[in-house]
Amino acid sequence: KDGKKLELVVNAGSLFFNVTEPLQDDESMEIRGSNMFVGIRGTCGWVQLVQENCMRLYLLEGKVQCAVRDDAGNELVSQTVMPGQMAELVYGGENSSITVTEFSAIPDFVRTELDQMEQPEELANLLAELDNNPVDRAIEQYRAILAQAETYHYGDATPTGRYQYALVQLEADDPVPTLLLSQEEDNYSNRIRLFQYDPDTDQMIQPEEALEEYSGGGGYASGLSLQGDGTGLRLTEIAGGTGSIDITRITLQNGALTWEKQWSGRMDAVPPELSFADIPWHDLADTSALDSWTLESGTPQMDGSSAESGAESTLPTDGNRIVFTGTIGTYSYEQVIELQGCPDPNAPWTDPNQTFRLIVLDTPQEMELQPGDPVGSPRSDTVRLISVAYAEGLEQYEGQHLTFSIDPANTYWPSDTSMPVGQPSTRDVHVLQ
Repeated sequence: KDGKKLELVVNAGSLFFNVTEPLQDDESMEIRGSNMFVGIRGTCGWVQLVQENCMRLYLLEGKVQCAVRDDAGNELVSQTVMPGQMAELVYGGENSSITVTEFSAIPDFVRTELDQMEQPEELANLLAELDNNPVDRAIEQYRAILAQAETYHYGDATPTGRYQYALVQLEADDPVPTLLLSQEEDNYSNRIRLFQYDPDTDQMIQPEEALEEYSGGGGYASGLSLQGDGTGLRLTEIAGGTGSIDITRITLQNGALTWEKQWSGRMDAVPPELSFADIPWHDLADTSALDSWTLESGTPQMDGSSAESGAESTLPTDGNRIVFTGTIGTYSYEQVIELQGCPDPNAPWTDPNQTFRLIVLDTPQEMELQPGDPVGSPRSDTVRLISVAYAEGLEQYEGQHLTFSIDPANTYWPSDTSMPVGQPSTRDVHVLQ
């Protein structure tokens, strides 16, 4: 507190607020997380610090002004938020943003507070609307399913006791999210069950068939992701050592899983339109996805997209070199599998203790690069990761977010299925800023 200025700093977790007596004109109260600020007066709602540079505001009553500021206190972006809206504040320097959408679910700790307070008519009406929302009913059912995750049948292998879940928008017009529940098994596989609440019948659709992700070797690996076009799941099956890959679309129709083969061929020749998005898995103890799910949070963020952001249009130039922004770092075997979005096709013969020096691009970018095979010709494809294991002078930048440039004449697509799968490598890197 500084005079008539009060600031609440959220370092982690969530905070409910209810200001029953409006502040005077010369008084101010702000809730802050890093460089993200929420100005509250006579209002009610809660904030959630998702990560250091991302905070969400959920407003139930009143009106608030959100802002993202730089370290000097200069306002980078601001937005007014009304009851029933959620604002996601992201601090990223000049790329800072505030996105406002409607929300439909109220977490239990907020419900507890609301039940103990006198509710004005407008707030009571908003809560009644939210209580009738099908998403709320679905989330309530999904909580019960997760509480008994070990009681469902996944397969005949022995479970390790680890379970994960994800909420996804399986079809663009689905009124509620679909729950994916994964059981880890002792044979290097995960078995995934699907649950989808039907608001019309108040019934749970739950096909008995379980999907499998496998990374136990033997010349075969498989992994699940979301289809980049927002329709269904994508099963990627890889024949280790050969580079052969099969892609299958899996959807839920009339209460059953349906399978549609989309493509077969070499891993480095997958059509760019067959993009995918990672499934946002959470441990059972992490209820954040249940507490804050919205249609927008369940929309796939395509790993195969070549769309350019506004920030990219302001990047510097470096002759004929390709310029991009990203983070350089050293990643473990498991981290690279997660980043590349598919299993290691050479799992039986790969050293799981090795590390990888990579640049992870902020935004996937289309690049025309050299072939790894000397008899091939340059080709264009989407780049998400660049291996820089043999580039010199980059050790000092470990873990930093920077602007880089590469020479397309000295950057090569892989000629095999080594990790990161299907992503290029180069020795020629310039650090621009």
